[in-house]
Amino acid sequence: MFRSILSLHIDMKQWDDAFAMKTLHPELDIDVYSPYAEWLVSQAQYEKARQAYRQAGNYECSMRLLGQLTSNAVRIFPFILVACVVNQLQPSELFLSAVP
Repeated sequence: MFRSILSLHIDMKQWDDAFAMKTLHPELDIDVYSPYAEWLVSQAQYEKARQAYRQAGNYECSMRLLGQLTSNAVRIFPFILVACVVNQLQPSELFLSAVP
C-alpha cells in the first residue's frame, strides 16, 4: 500500500511528499533516495545527488559520479584558467595579444 503511494509521489516528482512518507516509514529510505538522486543528476545538482546516493546505500554510484565530476573538472580547468586571464585583460589588450 505505502510503496504504491510512494511510487506515485516519485513518478510525479513530489519529493516533499515522498520524504514525508519516508519519515513515517524509514524502511522506504532506499525507495526514495535512489530515484531522488537520479532526479538530482538530471537537474545538475551533483553534490546533492552524491549525498542521496550515499543515503540510499549506493556508494558505487556516488563514487562513479565523483569520478565523472573530477574527470570533467580536470578537462575544463585549462579553459577556466584562460577565461580568468582573458577576463582580467582590457579589450584593447585582447587584440594586441593576437598579434605576434
